[in-house]
Amino acid sequence: DVEIGDYSIMAPGAVICGRVKIGVRTYIGANSTILPDINIGDDVKIGAGSVVTSDVASGAIVKGNPAC
Repeated sequence: DVEIGDYSIMAPGAVICGRVKIGVRTYIGANSTILPDINIGDDVKIGAGSVVTSDVASGAIVKGNPAC
C-alpha cells in the first residue's frame, strides 16, 4: 500500500511504513524511516538517518529526527 513515483530513489536501509505516498524524483536517504500515513511531494530530498513524522511539501529538503 505504498506508492512510489517515477525516478525516486530509496537508499539502502530506508524503511517505508504503510500507506505512504512518495512523489516523483524524490530521494530517501540511507537508514531513513518514513512513518505511516505520510505524503511526500515531488523533488524532495530526505537526509540519511532521518525520521519523517509529517507530510513533506514538494521541493523540500529535510533531515534529522524528526525531519519535519
